[in-house]
Amino acid sequence: MVIAIIAVLIGLLLPAVQSAREAARRMQCTNNLKQLALATLNYESVQNVLPAGSFSRRGVWPGSKWGFSVFVSLLPFFEQAPAYQTVNFDTGCFVGQNITVAAMGFSALWCPSDSAASQPLTADLTQYPGTPDGTWKQFKTSYAAVVGAWNLMLHIDDPTFTLRKNNMNGMLPPHGSVRIGEVTDGMSNTLMFAEHVQGIFSPTDQATFHDWNSGQWVDAQIAGYYPVNAYKTFMNLSTDTSRTYLAMDIASYHPGGANVAFGDGTVHFLKESIDCWPIDPTDWVALNAPYNADGNATIQLLPGAKVGVLQKLCTRNFGDVVSSDSY
Repeated sequence: MVIAIIAVLIGLLLPAVQSAREAARRMQCTNNLKQLALATLNYESVQNVLPAGSFSRRGVWPGSKWGFSVFVSLLPFFEQAPAYQTVNFDTGCFVGQNITVAAMGFSALWCPSDSAASQPLTADLTQYPGTPDGTWKQFKTSYAAVVGAWNLMLHIDDPTFTLRKNNMNGMLPPHGSVRIGEVTDGMSNTLMFAEHVQGIFSPTDQATFHDWNSGQWVDAQIAGYYPVNAYKTFMNLSTDTSRTYLAMDIASYHPGGANVAFGDGTVHFLKESIDCWPIDPTDWVALNAPYNADGNATIQLLPGAKVGVLQKLCTRNFGDVVSSDSY
């Protein structure tokens, strides 16, 4: 009888303990995003522009065609100046001279609810040519720069690069040099950083996605194109295309939504139910927002296109003021 009573009590207490643990993890995640947002504002106060979400490099240049993520630029501003001094900016991200940077892990970049993000993986040394002998690690990130309502997977060698760059509409776009005055929707109405999930992917794909130091689009860039936590209901992991899209989606393991940081340094929780524009389930394209309709590999909003609250929050200059009760 006593054993049965104890079992019942444990059954009653366990959900409460789990809930308390998740609340603590979510609070730590909130603090991480706030630290990143404040680091970005400190960067702006020194440089007079917001940091670019990422960079790419000419394919004809020596070294990797990918530059670095926004987090590399921010290292001195979240108390990681020694790590910043190890970066060789004369080459790309994926070269042996920068393997030391890849092997550095920072708790400020990990959501404790997504434990896979904090687990270092063995670096693919074919991706880092010229790496010294030995076993090297690659660390990941739970967070990414919000590049806009869509991610054009921009590279500087794109034939219409300038047009495509100008088609990006987030606060921290690739190759961006956005000034605060250009965030005309308001810093408190525009997303700066958001969560993505590492643990939903297979071990092979975990090695592919979310490198903290990389300027490649599947690593530290996020767009508000798909619903929050689309991995639960909208898309599956069955194709390379869907996995790529999900790698760039706002998502978390927190019940019901994901944490995001706004441009004013505040952190909020976006619910999965936040208003989003309609997506065609057959081709995963937003209705009335076609890609490459003008032949320039950009996205154009057609008359009648609905821009959801999520998309409005991800754009810096759409002329939208979104009240907090909308999310």
